[in-house]
Amino acid sequence: MPRVMIIEDDDALRSVLSDAFRADHIDVVEAKDGEKGLHEAEFSKPDLVLLDILMPRMDGRAVFKALRGNPETKHIPVSFLTNLSSMESISEAIGDEKADYIIKSDWSIDEIVAHVKKKLGIKD
Repeated sequence: MPRVMIIEDDDALRSVLSDAFRADHIDVVEAKDGEKGLHEAEFSKPDLVLLDILMPRMDGRAVFKALRGNPETKHIPVSFLTNLSSMESISEAIGDEKADYIIKSDWSIDEIVAHVKKKLGIKD
């Protein structure tokens, strides 16, 4: 069963996403801040990480760099989650990292699930 890691400080969004993935038979690992998320990702080795950019304790960019710096997690695909809406703000937040991003307000939960399934090669 594919496993998705959701590192998101918004409890409601994290819960709704988790429920949607589980309904689609995708295992979910959750963390509400970057430090816990990094530790859990290193332990659980998810197939994909949904990573909020702006979080307490450790932001998404620091988590991303730490994941890429670890030989055991550097291959895990990452999709940033953000409420930033301008390309300039997003570019500043994620830098020139090789990852995609999802603007939370522009995507429905079903669209986020479909995006993840496509990245994981899961067909409906």
